[in-house]
Formats: sequence, structure tokens, C-alpha cells
Amino acid sequence: MFLKSKLNNQYAGKNVVVTGGSSGIGFAIAKEFALRGSRLFLIARNIDRLEASADSLRNDFHANVVEVFSADVTEEQRIGEVMKKISQRFGGIHVLILNAGITVHGKFEDIELEDLKAVMEVNYFGVITCLKAALPFLKEQENAQIGVVSSVAGYVGLFGYSGYAPTKFALVGLSECLRMELDISLTLIYPPDTQTPMLEKERQHSLPETKAISKKAKVMQAGQVARALLQGMQKGKFEVYCNAESRLIHFLRGFWPDILFRELDGIVRKARAELRKSS
Repeated sequence: MFLKSKLNNQYAGKNVVVTGGSSGIGFAIAKEFALRGSRLFLIARNIDRLEASADSLRNDFHANVVEVFSADVTEEQRIGEVMKKISQRFGGIHVLILNAGITVHGKFEDIELEDLKAVMEVNYFGVITCLKAALPFLKEQENAQIGVVSSVAGYVGLFGYSGYAPTKFALVGLSECLRMELDISLTLIYPPDTQTPMLEKERQHSLPETKAISKKAKVMQAGQVARALLQGMQKGKFEVYCNAESRLIHFLRGFWPDILFRELDGIVRKARAELRKSS
């Protein structure tokens, strides 16, 4: 209760829908809204993880309302039913957080076409499916908000990310269009490497060149990313950079890409040289 009293209460009593809300950044975002007195509606595929997350939000963060929905964000009919149910039973949708995502590892030439399509289907078309379904209900609310979780890989492509980065680039283009088209506040966040189950899985399968690049990056905690997103939304920001490093990368990509690419290419060349020595 003490924590809630210290936080901005603009989200108290608001209905917040979080896709991919059962773990990682999505669950961290749900916790931040719980601390602000929001009513939470989590969407993810794994019902066991959803229920465990809901229990934690109720018991550890004193969330008053937590409802969970097992759904694949790419299933148009199911997502439509979920958004309609939330709006009709609980009084609308005030905030929509589009966070659900998956990844695939490896070099482009080694990744199966069906896997490339699957990542785009979830990370991009899943966002479109959820937003299309929720938009009529968001438009009914005054001061509704949308949060979109992209990635630093949404503005710079990296070795080993050919299956993932394009999906996050796509979200940036979509968000820039929607910022102008919709009369709804939209905030786009670019998390760097963040300590989540997805990052742990990625590390197990990363290529040596990818690992070498990651060594240079600072890993953030999911809670830090979540707080950055909410602070940005409260201020009405369009873009949120989570730390100085990701802001610097964006700056270099825009103004001095040659410097950025030279540094990244040097890391890859060094990693490959070390591989040759050890083989």
C-alpha cells in the first residue's frame, strides 16, 4: 500500500490488457500497473504460467482484479472474443500493452522459411491482430493509451538476428504511422538485452559472433524496462530508450552509421578469428 501511495495514480481502476503478460517484460509491466491500482487482463498461450503470474500479482502486489486468457495472439477469432469479453464484462479497455513475441536463432541461410514466417506472424501480425480487435473499445475511452514493445534490434540489425530484427523494425514503422493516424496516445519502447526467459534461451543457442556482440551490451532487468515504459506513457512520450547505451546506438545509427557498423563488424571479425584459432 505504501508503494501505491508513492506512485502516479492515473492508472488506478483502469483496465489494462497485456499480451505476453505471463513472464518476462510483459509480467514486469503487469506488476508496475498492479502497483498503480490497475485492473489487469493478461493474454498468453500457457495457462499454467498465466495462473501462476495471476496468483503472484494478487498475493505479492495486491492487484484487485486479475483475469487471464489463454490465447495465441495470431488467432483473430479468439483474440476478438477476448477483447470483447474484457470490454463488455469489465467496462472497456483503457490501456493496451502489445508485448507478446518470440524469436528464432541462427544465420539467415540456416533458418527455415516457415520459422521466419512464424516469428513475423507472432511479433508483427500478432500485434496487428490484437490492436485491430481492441481498437474499437480503446476509442470509446477518454485518454486511452497503447504501449508497443519493440527492441534495440528494431533500429539496428545485428549478426544472428535476421529472423527477429525485421519483425521489430516492422513495429517501428507501424507505430510511426499509428502515431499520426490514431487519436490515441501511443508509446514505443526499445528494450536492449533484458534478463528474461527468452534471453536465457537465446544465449543457449546464440552464434559465437552474436555472443561476442552481446558481451559489449549491458543487460537490463525486466522491471527496469517496465518502469521506463510506464514513465514514458505517463509523460505522453512516443519513443522510450531504456538506457544511455541504447540511446547512443540509436544516435550513431542515425548520424554516424559508419562508426557504428565499423565497431560491430570489428567485433564479428575478431570472433571469427578466434573461432579459426580454436578449430
